Amino acid sequence: MDGGVVPWPPPEIVQKLYASDRWRGKTEEDGRAVRERLGYYCDLQSLNSEDAITWSFLGPLVYGPAAWREHLATTLFIRLGFPKPRVVAIWLWRRIPHPEKCTSNGGPEIDFGIQSEAAVVLGEAKWNSDLAIGQGVGRNRSQFDLRAAYCGGFGPKALPEIRHWAVLGVGRGTDVLDCASASLGVAVHNCSWAQLLALMPSALHGELGAYLAWKDKYSSRRPNKRLKPPAADERDGGRSMAPGGEVT
Repeated sequence: MDGGVVPWPPPEIVQKLYASDRWRGKTEEDGRAVRERLGYYCDLQSLNSEDAITWSFLGPLVYGPAAWREHLATTLFIRLGFPKPRVVAIWLWRRIPHPEKCTSNGGPEIDFGIQSEAAVVLGEAKWNSDLAIGQGVGRNRSQFDLRAAYCGGFGPKALPEIRHWAVLGVGRGTDVLDCASASLGVAVHNCSWAQLLALMPSALHGELGAYLAWKDKYSSRRPNKRLKPPAADERDGGRSMAPGGEVT
């Protein structure tokens, strides 16, 4: 889904158009079709792509009317117990300073961020994959560990006006993040893509609802939840460090 964004493709999509060796097509015709445009297969072409659904939901808000961003932030923040936002920024796939090594420019890539004058929500988007482990300087952290550590450490130093921090897991179910442990005053919550859809501007419900139903119908079934080692380009990552729960 391009969400009516012009010109197309925007920088967020262009940066994701790298080649992948994970194509598992069944026929030579399939292989030719997926390589026709770029000359190679890209993971954004996969039904299982979490980047594709992240863009489809939030890309139109990044480039669309300010009222759309304000609507999502307001409905979400109410459920998180955060103050109603006066100004809102939404961004995709930006890197933050590494919370264990401030000299590194290769910190965690955040799937999406929602920021107001008083609150920051860092989003971790999943579809079929689980939270990656083996990250951080000692390779002993999960994706969530470093995100929560940033929210409780470097983040408040860089953004001292922010009083409310949260990490939000969005997936096919509501089990992306472990909300059991508590530390550093960082809120931890989960929601499904269907629940996130309910928080979106009504103008997007029809198209996003149809897309979500199509993706869910034709994607492979999600395996049993497990922690997994990171892919080569995912070794940055974080785990839940504060109480939270499902966004309802």
